[in-house]
Amino acid sequence: MVLVWRGWGPSLLFIASAALVLFPMAVRAALGEEYWVSHQSFLGGLAGVLAGLLGLTVRLALLKTDQQSLTDPETGQTHIFRLRHELFWIDIKWWSVLIAALGIFYMITGKLPWDP
Repeated sequence: MVLVWRGWGPSLLFIASAALVLFPMAVRAALGEEYWVSHQSFLGGLAGVLAGLLGLTVRLALLKTDQQSLTDPETGQTHIFRLRHELFWIDIKWWSVLIAALGIFYMITGKLPWDP
């Protein structure tokens, strides 16, 4: 499998995986297996929304730190250069939005769009 990224793009894979694995584990440990089974679609969707929000938070933090401004001495114009953080040529903010949207869809319907 080929993984194409730029900047901190792959970090979203780790963030989303951690949220989608650790949140259900924490709910099961705190509230019990029966609660998880009876509210699985809502809590699973909530894990997806949290993963998306974490991805957006990381992207906003990177946006503040990964910029450089240069001023053209002739014209006095300031140019801002930012490092891009992408996974498969798509910025991680859009991947985060997609993950959160899938979480909301799973909350409402109890299944993912590709489920039969």
